[in-house]
Parts: sequence; structure tokens; C-alpha cells
Amino acid sequence: MSTFDTMTVTRLRYPALTRHGSTTTDFRAEPATHDIAGCWIEPLESEDAPNARNATKTGYRLKLPFGSSLVDATDHVLIDGIEYELEGDAFHVRSPTGYLNHTQAKVTRWEG
Repeated sequence: MSTFDTMTVTRLRYPALTRHGSTTTDFRAEPATHDIAGCWIEPLESEDAPNARNATKTGYRLKLPFGSSLVDATDHVLIDGIEYELEGDAFHVRSPTGYLNHTQAKVTRWEG
């Protein structure tokens, strides 16, 4: 683990809801939580919404300990008390020596 990996984030996993044979994520329900220590974030892009809509998207690259339990694109994470959603699935990165193994995910948040 790098000396930079000092953050703890909280994984939020909302329950699945099945209605009429279709399964979706119930974001109105209380999510199951799991703290993940040894994380690091790097800022990515921020962008304004097109068509003069008053909204901004903020993105981060989230690095977590290798094998962390972010396995589903429907997972959300709390970073410093702010909720972000995963953009795609998490990716487990292996290094040749094993020392730099980590799990990586892109998280974003729309505001406005």
C-alpha cells in the first residue's frame, strides 16, 4: 500500500427491486454499507451540461486496495460525505511485482 492511500470510502449497495419480471436498483431504499480503507482519489474531468442546463458533472479516479468489493456498476461510494456513482465496473489492476496491485474505478456526480 502506498503512503498516499490514506482515505476511507464507504461503498453503498442499494437493493435490487423486481417488478413485472424486470430488475432494477432501488435507490430510494436504505443501502447496505461497507467501509474500504487504504484508498486514494485523483480528480478527472468536470463538465457543464449541454443545452444551457444548469448542471455540472465532477469525476474522480478512485484507487482502492486490490480485490476491493466494488463489483457492480450500480454501487455508489461516499467520499468525504458526498455520494458518487460508479461509471462502469471496477477494474482490478495487477502489477508485475504485486506491490502496486490495486482496484480502480471511475466515479462521477451530477449536481444541478
